[in-house]
Amino acid sequence: MVWVDEDYLDHGFHPDLLRYYISNYTSHTKELNFSWKVFQDRSIMSLWERLEISCTEPSFHHKNFGAIPVGEVDEEIFAKIEATINLAVSAFDEYEFKKATDAMMELAQYGNAYFQSKEPWQLIKKDPENCKHVVRNCLQIGKALVLLFEPILPGNMEKAWKQLGFDTDVHAARLEDALKQIHAVPLELPTILFTNLKIRRSRKWRLYLIRG
Repeated sequence: MVWVDEDYLDHGFHPDLLRYYISNYTSHTKELNFSWKVFQDRSIMSLWERLEISCTEPSFHHKNFGAIPVGEVDEEIFAKIEATINLAVSAFDEYEFKKATDAMMELAQYGNAYFQSKEPWQLIKKDPENCKHVVRNCLQIGKALVLLFEPILPGNMEKAWKQLGFDTDVHAARLEDALKQIHAVPLELPTILFTNLKIRRSRKWRLYLIRG
């Protein structure tokens, strides 16, 4: 049995991490095992390696431009975002939370791969205008990821939303907003969203989900 307050929150773990673990690595219909090792190696590392990088790519953008560049996002980017939204919504409707978060993480991986393949750190020296276009595409993906993950990671996505230059309430935003062109606004200096915690405890917990 896991006690969320005494065994988890009182040890300083962010509630968003547990929400992600439950959504991505467990079933909503069965008795489940909670493993500290899986929690660290899969949940925390997955968020840090994929989503953290995608949502904090503004660090490069802030350093080189200070704002979201003016321009148009590629249709290919919007097509990928729309496909991900459709997959996630369909999965949530069927209570397939792992399927939904997997689709969302795949978009994060797509964004990371796009960023790496375009090599904006080289492009900015040779073709600054094209670099701005790449940056805008990346930030559009970041915006979509924040909106997709907001129900699961509300605290961290609120911070990421502000880092993307939005002064609105992310919790009141709609998924359809991910398909609207991101506005050219100043960017905040990004901060770390997910800390790579080192967990030393080895015992397993038994986790029960109580359905209302």
